[in-house]
Amino acid sequence: TDGSTTLSTTFNSTGEKTLTVTGDTVEPETVNVTVVSPVERTFEVSSTAVNVGDNVTVDVTLTNNRRTEADISYNITGAPASFDNDRTETVQGEDTETFTHTFSYDSAGDREINLESLGVSSAITVQVSKATVPLDITANPTDPTPGENITFTVERTDTNEEVDGIDLQFERTD
Repeated sequence: TDGSTTLSTTFNSTGEKTLTVTGDTVEPETVNVTVVSPVERTFEVSSTAVNVGDNVTVDVTLTNNRRTEADISYNITGAPASFDNDRTETVQGEDTETFTHTFSYDSAGDREINLESLGVSSAITVQVSKATVPLDITANPTDPTPGENITFTVERTDTNEEVDGIDLQFERTD
């Protein structure tokens, strides 16, 4: 033989580890190793304040620290029920890939977006608000006589389209 001996060990947790080899006829030899998680999952959300119907983009970054290809599963919580949130992606060994997912909400309220495997402390709150549009209200006639009906027209100033179904509230000054 070439005078070398192979020793092996495994660790059940991640972090910095110190290995020391000793023996009757050798000087103690120490080596430090960093044990990494086989898979790392992180995510980012495009915006934490959107309107109903606006797109929310979630970028999920998967790191495969193994030396071989791996199928990595994750679940995006807090997404709308119509969104297929159970995902499995293939990532090559010792590689990192980002996967982008886009969806929107059809009602207002706060949503907690998270990756199921990360735990509550990683959740990001997205505030979904009702959309507002700029309006222009005109009266016809603008100089009515007492008892004459007044017609109000409401238009969106961004599209100049008439708007139906709006509840107008008046403050009379007579």
